[in-house]
Amino acid sequence: MSFRDAVLRRVPESWVKRWPTIRAVLVAYHILAVVVLSFPSPPSGMKHSTWENPTVQNEFRLWADRFSSLGYKITPAELDSKLWDLSGKIVSARETVTAPFLPYGNYLGPRQSWRMFVAPQRYPVIIAISIRDKPGGWKKIYESRSTEHTWMSDTFEKYRVRRVVFQMAWDKDLRHFKMFCDWVAVQAARDFPSAMEVMVVQTRYRTPSPEEALAGKTTLDPEVLARETRKLKVAK
Repeated sequence: MSFRDAVLRRVPESWVKRWPTIRAVLVAYHILAVVVLSFPSPPSGMKHSTWENPTVQNEFRLWADRFSSLGYKITPAELDSKLWDLSGKIVSARETVTAPFLPYGNYLGPRQSWRMFVAPQRYPVIIAISIRDKPGGWKKIYESRSTEHTWMSDTFEKYRVRRVVFQMAWDKDLRHFKMFCDWVAVQAARDFPSAMEVMVVQTRYRTPSPEEALAGKTTLDPEVLARETRKLKVAK
């Protein structure tokens, strides 16, 4: 007798007859869990610091202008405030609705965590890495999406690394940026044994309009978000 047959012999006959119904309920619950757990929500909760990002504020300006052109006069600040209150209510309702499905989602993983793009990134971030191998002289070895400064570009231009760089800037996460710089210092010490220091600069800029791009303007209104310098061990 197989193990399966032994188990089935111990299952009450009434359960066996009800199995099609039980299976239908389980399938329906699974589908409902996937749908409910895919309801969009902020990845790290409601944080005003995230809404202060220039890309988000730019969207408020654009949508306020669109609403005003349709006859509904509203300022970007008013739209920001109204959407903040509405989003708080939506997130609270989502937490209530998803609560019965969270254990199932946490243990079995039937969730969709990807969030779709809702707007173009008008204020992207680039990183620049420079080394100093003599007093007073800095040499740039890497810059995001540069064709000239390409040290370790195969690594830095990978999606997951670019995502890390984006997230550190979006969340103003200085702690993880420092950790990233520590890692860069290790790589730089390995590849540039005569270098004394390495510097990592995180810069946000505004993407150009079509007219500005045609005029050759590409990196506009640059703003340095963070700058870290690490001393390197000079090879003897």
